Amino acid sequence: MQKLHVRLSVEVKIPDKLFREIVEDNRLPSGGFLDVEVSEIADKIDWDSAKPCLKGWDEGGYIPSSWLEFDVKESGLYETEGE
Repeated sequence: MQKLHVRLSVEVKIPDKLFREIVEDNRLPSGGFLDVEVSEIADKIDWDSAKPCLKGWDEGGYIPSSWLEFDVKESGLYETEGE
């Protein structure tokens, strides 16, 4: 399982397969990433582990591209520059 930092100050755990799907769908040809609208992936995430933190949350928000880039580097699933 990989960590994906969502701009709600909530950390959710997702399977490697979903992590790779999110990364590949939001990777730019230049090597950077797009911001990810949480509403576009909310139905793919099991929110049960985060529920105590999400009272009243409407599933809005986004994952900033810099956070996705950080999670990619931390995941160990991809080779990154400087390794």
